[in-house]
Amino acid sequence: MFLALFIFNLSNISAVRPCRSCSREHTLHTKHANVDAVIKILRRLPESNEVIEQALRQGSISVEVSKGRMPFKAMWLNGPRKIVLERGASRQPGSLLSHLLFELMNALSEDQFLELCDLALDGQIDCDSYVEAVERIEYRNMIRADAIIEKGLSLGIFPPAPKWEIIDDFATHYKIQQLAGHSPLIAREYQEMRGRRHFSPYRGTVQNLKQMSRREKESQIESLYSRYVIEPG
Repeated sequence: MFLALFIFNLSNISAVRPCRSCSREHTLHTKHANVDAVIKILRRLPESNEVIEQALRQGSISVEVSKGRMPFKAMWLNGPRKIVLERGASRQPGSLLSHLLFELMNALSEDQFLELCDLALDGQIDCDSYVEAVERIEYRNMIRADAIIEKGLSLGIFPPAPKWEIIDDFATHYKIQQLAGHSPLIAREYQEMRGRRHFSPYRGTVQNLKQMSRREKESQIESLYSRYVIEPG
């Protein structure tokens, strides 16, 4: 089972939105040959090429491979407009393509993420509402990315990749993100933005989450997946 987990990293958020010049050509660049090869594949399919073009209209993007361990396979860094890939995820072309495309979707959602950050910085949204809103954005991005990936595979353009098991119900998907540790990381970043004295605690929708063992969380994830995965076709 391939569990699609991602995170939008907020550590580089500031209250002032970056100003980008529209007078120069923006680029998607990387120093890694395998990443460059996958970008060329994404360019071959009109739908994924359009995602790249839309993302680049907002500014240049760099793609790096992490030298150390990461909590998840990929992340989008808003401030430097950078996609960081976990080293293991970058070795298999199909997996690399999937994660890269998803993070490009997150890049397209930058304004939505920044709007949520503004609300958090101003104390106009509590932690639970913030985390759920971020998860909803990423959930929609994952569904859209998966549709493009399926088309690329059906046309023989994209390399084989592990199938994303997408839940056809956001409430269930959100529970899985909590059990897998994704939502708590977003909550932690919210709390860092608000400061220790001002943040609201994160409660989530999974009862007794903090008291669960890793095995209990994995068991619940398997159970939720078995009941709610979207059937192909």
